[in-house]
Amino acid sequence: MAYRPKPQNFNVPMWLLIPEYQNKFGTPTKAYPDISTLDKKKYLFFAEVKSYGGTETTINDQYTVIDTATVRTWYRPDILSDCRVMNTVNGRLYEIMNEPENIEFRNQFLQFKIKCIGGRA
Repeated sequence: MAYRPKPQNFNVPMWLLIPEYQNKFGTPTKAYPDISTLDKKKYLFFAEVKSYGGTETTINDQYTVIDTATVRTWYRPDILSDCRVMNTVNGRLYEIMNEPENIEFRNQFLQFKIKCIGGRA
């Protein structure tokens, strides 16, 4: 039986930020587009985002919780591991942590894990 999520759960609007690479001192660096100049209709996608409370880790003997989430969406070949996504509802910026998984290699659904950039205390 084929994997089939409920598409009505794809209710979180997000923008895809695709980097452009620039050479600075001989090293390629990523430059992400500014939100104000982004073609919002072209880079808008809807996803199911589940955080499960984040990821618990210990860094320098300090217990911390990293704001992570799992994202499922319709397949888009332009969503890659070097991209960032922005939640349009709350304006939070996330980076993609792993190579997005093309579920069952059917080019129908995509799943990846994201981590929040910055934080709020």
